[in-house]
Parts: sequence; structure tokens; C-alpha cells
Amino acid sequence: MKARKVGASILTLLLVCAAVATFTCLEKVPAGYAGVVYSLNGGVTGEVLGQGMHFISPFEHVAEYPVSTETMYLSKDKVEGSKGDDSFNISTKDGKPVNVDVELSYRYDQDKVDEVYTKWRGKSPTEIEDTYIRARIKSVANEVTSQYGVMDVYGEKRTELNQKVYEQLSKTLVEDGIVIETFNFTRIEPDENTLLSIQQKVDAQQKLEQQKIEAEQVKIEAEKKIVEANAQAEAELIKAKANADSQIIKAEAEKKANTLVSESLDEKVLRLKELQKWNGSLPMVQSESIPIIKIGE
Repeated sequence: MKARKVGASILTLLLVCAAVATFTCLEKVPAGYAGVVYSLNGGVTGEVLGQGMHFISPFEHVAEYPVSTETMYLSKDKVEGSKGDDSFNISTKDGKPVNVDVELSYRYDQDKVDEVYTKWRGKSPTEIEDTYIRARIKSVANEVTSQYGVMDVYGEKRTELNQKVYEQLSKTLVEDGIVIETFNFTRIEPDENTLLSIQQKVDAQQKLEQQKIEAEQVKIEAEKKIVEANAQAEAELIKAKANADSQIIKAEAEKKANTLVSESLDEKVLRLKELQKWNGSLPMVQSESIPIIKIGE
């Protein structure tokens, strides 16, 4: 009986040990992460675990790295992921100081997370972000903005700057197993003196543009008046020509009428003169060759 109790105790102990060992060897990798399996002496086994539950050796551990999108904020104001004033200064071609905020999204390349673990000697993603990634962001941003003047950085070249920093930063970090997805300067703020100078230039430019607009309006108005004057002159010329043509037609009509009247009068005068010369006697013999004069015509 005593032997049975001892056996049952041993069995129970073994089951408990087995359960503890099973629990110890069970590792859960959260969604959006990949796990690097390494031994207690720090050596990487080469096995990368996807999300889910996995059994590992009791002598191994798992380091997790995000393979879904992570967002970093380097901001003057405290926002998600920012520990305080994380803004930084960038250089410009004309030496004007500019303070900026940055928003960055990235992830680790799942095929390279074992290399990431080895390169940074097991540092966590947070440690890598706070040291290496931040440093590379500042370095690349300064390298790019130093090629532009403060007016370009603060003004219309921001989209171009974002693209150039994104491209160069991506090229730099992808070799380290870090994939950059987006980069954006969310705030660009020069010092007060530079801002005042920029505002003065903007005001002067706006005034110049307004003067150009006003000059263009004057030019358009002058051209409009010229067109109207030309149209009026053309209309008056057409009217004068029409009047002249009408006078010519009237004169020609009058001339023709006068000619007809004159011809008619000449014929009557001629007949009158013939009558005045007639002595009143009729020819004795009438023939077809001697016409009979009709008095009273």
C-alpha cells in the first residue's frame, strides 16, 4: 500500500514536471511580430518564428521584432511614442537654423530579423529605435536639407525634401533589415529672425504680384478701349461709306432724271420752232414722203 502511494506521488511529480516543462517550452509570438530563437549563451539558432504558439527547447529563448508597421514620432510636443521634446535642428545651405518634427513608419524585414539580433547583440526594437534609427534619421535629414536654402526648406520644396530623405534613409536602413515605409517633416520652423525675414520676402513678393496683376488689368483695359475705339471707327467708316454711296446713287438718279427732262424739253422746243416757222399753208399734194403736221401736239 505504501509502495502504491510512493508510486502515485512520483507519477504526480513527473506529470507536474512535464506540465512545467511544457509550459516553459511553449512560446507565443504576438501578431505582427517575428521571433528570433537564440540559445542561453546568446547564439542564434537560425530559426525565425512567425506569429502564434511554438515549442522551443528549455535552453532557448525568443527575441521578438515587429514585422508590421511601427510609427515613430520625433516631435516638439508630446505625442504617442514621444517621450518629450524629440524635435531636432537641421542645417540649410544658407546657414539658417531650422527646428523640425518628423513622423516615420517602418518595420523589420522578417527574413533578416536574425541578422538584426546578431548585429545589435540582442538589443530590443525599442533600444534600436532610440539609438540607431533616430541617429540615422537626423543624419540623413541634415545631409539632404543642407543642399537647400531656408526658403526652399520652409516653403514649396517640402514635398521634394520628404521624398529625398525617404529614399536615402530607405537605402541606408534596408541593409540593416529595417524597411522604411513613410517619412514626413510634420513641422518645419525657422528661428524668429528668419521667420521675420521670410515674412518680409513673402509680403514683398505678394506686393509685386499684386502690382503685376494691376498692371495687367490696366493693360487689358487699355486694349479693351482700343478695340472699342477701332470698332466705333470701323462702324462710322461703314456708315460714312454707306452715306457716300447713297449720295452717289441719288446724284446719279438726279442726273439721269435731268438728262431725260432735258432731252424731252429739247424735242418740244424743236417742234415749237418748226411750228413757229410754218406759214399755215398745207402742201397741195400729200404723199407718204410728205408728212401731215398735226398741230397741237
